[in-house]
Formats: sequence, C-alpha cells, structure tokens
Amino acid sequence: MRKTIALLFVLVCIMASMTGCGGSSSATTVTNYAVVSSPVSRASVPGTKLGGAIQGSGLSFTNYSVSTFVGSSAGFSNYTSTANVNAMFNRPIAVTTEGTNLYVADYLNNAIRQINIVTRHVTTIGNASGLAGSADGTGNAASFNLPRDITTDGTNLYVADSGNYTIRQIVIASGVVTTIAGAAGQAGSVDADTGTNARFNVINGITTDGLNLYVTDSNNTIRRIALSGAFPVTTLAGAPGTTGSADGAQGDARFNVPNRLTTDGPNLYVTDFSNSTIRKIVLTTGVVSTIAGVVEPGGATGQDVDSTTSGQNARFNQPNGITTDGVNLFVTDSYTHTIRQIVLTSTGYSGAVTTIAGGSTGSAGGSTDGRGAVATFNKPIGITTDGTYLYISDNQNHRIRKIQRGL
Repeated sequence: MRKTIALLFVLVCIMASMTGCGGSSSATTVTNYAVVSSPVSRASVPGTKLGGAIQGSGLSFTNYSVSTFVGSSAGFSNYTSTANVNAMFNRPIAVTTEGTNLYVADYLNNAIRQINIVTRHVTTIGNASGLAGSADGTGNAASFNLPRDITTDGTNLYVADSGNYTIRQIVIASGVVTTIAGAAGQAGSVDADTGTNARFNVINGITTDGLNLYVTDSNNTIRRIALSGAFPVTTLAGAPGTTGSADGAQGDARFNVPNRLTTDGPNLYVTDFSNSTIRKIVLTTGVVSTIAGVVEPGGATGQDVDSTTSGQNARFNQPNGITTDGVNLFVTDSYTHTIRQIVLTSTGYSGAVTTIAGGSTGSAGGSTDGRGAVATFNKPIGITTDGTYLYISDNQNHRIRKIQRGL
C-alpha cells in the first residue's frame, strides 16, 4: 500500500514530535503573485555557484561508486567548533556547498554543520547546544528549530528553519545569523514587502540564484524572497491551501506537498512529493509544467521505473531532494532509497531517467558502500554537487555519502 503520510510529516511530526504540523495558518492569507523579470543566465562555465551547488558542463560519470564521507551513528558529539573528523549527526536532512565546504542542516540536533571537503573535518557553526530556539546572533550563540533545508550563494548560507516558520541568513565569513523572512512561531500564508512581515507554513525546501531565494511552502505554494531591500516576499506559483497536480501559470498551477527545489538560472525544478513528479517553473512567466513522472496511481503506488527515452515514461515514489549540475537533475527517491539522474531538455518532458545508485532494500534501507545498485541508503534526502562529486544526506543512517566515478 502506498505510504500516504508524506515524508514531511514523518520527519517533522513523528521523529521530532513537533506540534502544529503542516503549519495551520494563523494570519489572513495575502497572495501577491510575481515573476522574475531578469533571471540569472544558465550556468555554462564550470565552477558557477548556483542553486546551492557548483554547476557547469555536467558530471561526466560513466558508473557510480558510493562511499561514506562522514558520520556513523545517531548522536551529537561536536558541541564546539573544534574540528572532529569523527563527528556524528542526528538525522542530517540537507546539504549544500560553495565548492570548498559542505554545509549540513543537522535536523534533530537543531544545528548547522560545516564539513571541509578536503580534510572531512566537521565543525558546528550554528547552535552548539543542540537545543531548539530562534535566537539570532553570531555562530553558536544563534539557535535553530528543526532546520529543514539549506542553500548558499557562496557568501551567505540561507536556512529553511521549519520549526520556526522562518528563513535565516548566515554570513559565512563572520557567522552572523539573522532572520530575514517570517516570524518565529507564527505560521501563515502572507506575502509582504518586508520579509519579517511575511508568514510561512512549514518550509520544506530552499534554493538561490544569488538574486532571489525560492522556497517550497507546505501550503502547496512556491514563494520568492528578493535578496535586496527589506527581503520582500511574493508567491511564484500554486494556490495556498489547495492541493492538486495541474500545470499552468502561477495561481493556476497546483502542487501536492512540494518538497525541495533547485535552479539552473532561468528555471526552477521542484520535487512534487505527494504527486511523485518533477515539476519545472519558468521564472519569467511562472508557468509550471510536469517534466518527469506521472501522478498516482501511475507514480507512487509502484516501484521506481527508469526510462531510456523520456521522463513521461519514468515513475517516482515520492521524490525528495534535488540538485543540478547544469545538464542533469539528480533526485533522491527517498522511499525506495535510490538516487535518480534526469537528463534535461530544452522543452517538454525530460530526457532519460536512470537509477544511478541504491538497491532494492524494501522499507528497511541499508548502509552498504559500493558501486551502483550494490550501494544502499536509508531515506536519502538532501543532495548537492561540488562540480566533481555528488553528496547526499543519508538521513536515517546519520551520514553524508559521496558518489563519484566508479573505481
């Protein structure tokens, strides 16, 4: 039987015992639809920082080898900024990179962690206590409440602080943490010219093109936050409180628990979790289209189905994390513990969809390193690339995994 409870609620409600799941509105809904008049050009030069990843000419893998990068078991061992290659995580849920470091939203530790890609040393750069909170401040003086996703433009980190219904900014150089949108403890669907006057429900995903932030709101909308002025918030697509799967422009489009998203500059790509599809949003028009997968019952009720021709023939089982190298999308299909690759095309449905890592392990998952289907994951969620490798937050294994060219 299809798991009808979305992973949003499995992680937020069951694991973390969070009340108010789904972020019931406590304020009058105000929806101001807006598009992006001048989106960032598509990444074409290797090393371009975009979408919380390093994009360029595409990853040239021919086969895939999975290894454990850091982490081993549940717990919180690194309370200070002392480097610790053996640091542990507690349900790491998201990962991003500016090319030198990985940054992890350590969900049940309410913390932000930094991993040096070369040395694999881990430091805690936000909330060393591990206790939930909403305080702004510098470094470990700040606190978070169930940080659910994280992205970077290379200068700042931006955190979807889901338990607080807020967006937080961390200046990488100084560690200063500031709330730029939303208000702690106040859920709702309100657009506003001043970010802190806006209201969000549980925020599932966040990405950036360096000019704007884009977030997936569990109220079935995609929101935009301009990284200028007072961080004004508008709605890009979807209708607050309305579930569906319809394609269309802005308020005519429908989503069903949009989970995470990425951008290649002119477009957003969204994992529409409960529809088991991948959606594309053109930023200049707000037009939403389905580029891979089929809405249930063709999607989530079955196993993953690859396609050598088109995303229209592929099937997903509640896709979750997503990133792009500028040529392909890479998606974590969490309930089947697999990593999928989607070849982007300029129009219509995507090209081929392929399972590149993860084997069939049933509901239990696994933690085996190895090539392709030999490797196993246990609810992989966040995913990013530094232009050479893929990195995955393997949530229920409490690990960060690395995918590279097969050895």
